[in-house]
Amino acid sequence: MGRIMGIIAGLVGLAVLSYIAVTRVQQWHADRMTAAVKRERVEHEYQAQLQQEKIEDLRHEIQLLKEETVPVERLAEALGETVDLPPADDPEIRRRDAARRLASFLTYMDGREYMQPYLGEAGIRGLLENAVVSLSESRPFIGDEKKDLESLMRNLAHFYRVLKKEPAQMIAAVLREEADVLEPVLADAMTWITGEGVVADLPPPPEKAVLYDYAAYFLETLGGKSYLARRGATIRVLTTYYCLQILDMANDYGINVHGVDIRPHLDVALNDIRSQQGLAFKKQYTEQLIRLKGKY
Repeated sequence: MGRIMGIIAGLVGLAVLSYIAVTRVQQWHADRMTAAVKRERVEHEYQAQLQQEKIEDLRHEIQLLKEETVPVERLAEALGETVDLPPADDPEIRRRDAARRLASFLTYMDGREYMQPYLGEAGIRGLLENAVVSLSESRPFIGDEKKDLESLMRNLAHFYRVLKKEPAQMIAAVLREEADVLEPVLADAMTWITGEGVVADLPPPPEKAVLYDYAAYFLETLGGKSYLARRGATIRVLTTYYCLQILDMANDYGINVHGVDIRPHLDVALNDIRSQQGLAFKKQYTEQLIRLKGKY
């Protein structure tokens, strides 16, 4: 009798274990299906956003080609003042002037109607600071993405993945709506992020190593190149130009840990700058790239 009860107890235990195992397998399968559906939905939203951005970028690129010069009134509206050419020789004066104009631009952005759905209590400065922190903590993969499909996919959607949907859409909107003043804004932003120390009324700039990683991302990786290919020609050309400035700085600081060779990029960038219409600072860009060709 005791033996029979033992067998029955064993069978019951086995049945319970089997039930638990089957339940866990079903849950694991359900979790995988849910994750796959979520990835597919995110990818669909990402691709839809890319198509919309590309259409808008082309529209604005055509408009900019029609209007090669930015009216003084428009610069004063966005930057609080016009931009002197060439900039001051003294680095401190140049950074002070750039910081003042960039701070004015951020204040101007706080008042733009299309920005209101994205702005919280902290305003554009808070969003910018949060973006710098997020992008610094989650940097792109720098390497041979073709050997790792997951790294390639993550790099292709890097900004969308790290910043999330609304901030990524906000950046696309800024590139679209402020396309006519982005050249002087990018020049001032470059002066801000590559300077030393904190500037009043501006968030702390990213570290030099972070700037270098993103320069390498845009110059060397399929994900970075793909991102630039989806932008308008002016943004693509200027981003490449400033990435080369950052790479040169990384070489001077001895932090080019990925071993990115600047030389193959210089001729391409120089040709693109010379071919691009509507650049207010084309002479300065050209001279700087020629200087770098002589340096390397």
